Amino acid sequence: MSHKENRSNSLLGLKDKIQYLSDKCGLQWLGYVFTPAPTPLFKRLFWLATITACCACSAVVLRGALALYTTDAVSYSVETDYLEWDTPFPALTVCEEANPAWIKKYLVQNNLPASLATFSQEVSFRSVKFCRSCVSCEMGKTCVQNFLELVNGIRKKCDELLTDCWWDGKPFPCCESCNAGTKSCN
Repeated sequence: MSHKENRSNSLLGLKDKIQYLSDKCGLQWLGYVFTPAPTPLFKRLFWLATITACCACSAVVLRGALALYTTDAVSYSVETDYLEWDTPFPALTVCEEANPAWIKKYLVQNNLPASLATFSQEVSFRSVKFCRSCVSCEMGKTCVQNFLELVNGIRKKCDELLTDCWWDGKPFPCCESCNAGTKSCN
């Protein structure tokens, strides 16, 4: 048998194996690309390109998820704070958004280093559900031990958040009736 015939037989054997795999495999797209039926080359290339693009995009997403997992940025916790709430119905929830300019201003006013800005935002507003700056903490530079004082200073008070409250067409003293500590209004 010549080298050319041996190569031709190998390719035919490989082609048969790929067609068998495409017929018996649970991956539906293999059948579109490697079908033994006479299928236009354009259709085969379309499906091959589509599947290749999907696999590439999946790899990018999975790589990002794996990076978050390996850097311990994934945090699992069971939220049970609601068990202690005594909130009457109907209720109103007000969430303050992070304001980096206000945080920097607070840090300057209280002679705190500007390097605390990221830490202050993460612990004050929990916008990322995980304190990334806490992982590489340098006490007094990028984080502080007693952050509750920092949080209370950065977050706005009720009368700064709710300025004009009305109920049933009449002015309503929101901050006098609501208690942020118990999360309920009387």
